[in-house]
Amino acid sequence: MAQLDEVVESDLLEQVQNLTTEQVARLYMTGIGREDTINACRIVQEAGCGDGYLLLEIEHAIETIRRSMSSAANSGLLSAMRPQAILAAEDAAVNAVIALAFRGRIRRDTFHVLYGPWERVMGRFGPNTEAVEELIERVRRLTLDEARSLRATSNTRSDLEFDIYGARNEAYRVAKGVTRDETLQATWSSAWDNATDRALVGDLDVAENEAWMVAKSVARDALLALMYKDLISDAHFELLYDTWKSAMAAEQ
Repeated sequence: MAQLDEVVESDLLEQVQNLTTEQVARLYMTGIGREDTINACRIVQEAGCGDGYLLLEIEHAIETIRRSMSSAANSGLLSAMRPQAILAAEDAAVNAVIALAFRGRIRRDTFHVLYGPWERVMGRFGPNTEAVEELIERVRRLTLDEARSLRATSNTRSDLEFDIYGARNEAYRVAKGVTRDETLQATWSSAWDNATDRALVGDLDVAENEAWMVAKSVARDALLALMYKDLISDAHFELLYDTWKSAMAAEQ
């Protein structure tokens, strides 16, 4: 019953109960493809044949979503929203529950058809939330040796410094036009402070201090790349992320 646990742990049902008018509008604007969704649901139905208990639990979750949306539309914060927008948000939530329940049983493209619209709007740090959270957790455990490796890898890419600067500016530019979790800065700062407290015991010499500062810059670029991967070019993503990726892979 791992799939059921994932639905519950996703906090998706709680998110539905606390939908804002802005989120409903954005879900409506995702332009959820009806035909693609119908095809994806058909595939899911085939995958769920024989698992009656799971299907009943999903049906219960869907009914909960529909009651919440109906209540909000009739007398709650969403009462002023267009019916089409309410229906689109409801569809996105239902599809997300189905996708999470059958993750691992269906193809990745089918999963993203169903879960993508909800993830793009409701993901804490955007559609790449999971990768962003993994990076932040990895930064929390960063060591001085890893910082040295990040500096060394960064030095090998010094000829790309101007291009990386341009990619960084582009990420900051697109960031101004989207709403992502306002707790990011505090979460990032907490992770970096934790790494600093763990790794920097005693005074650093000049080289070690430089390594730590370079590591912070490289990690920040990687965070930008993952946070706005859906909004920047592949080339800019690679420029921002590859130093971190290469150095940390070498440390495995």
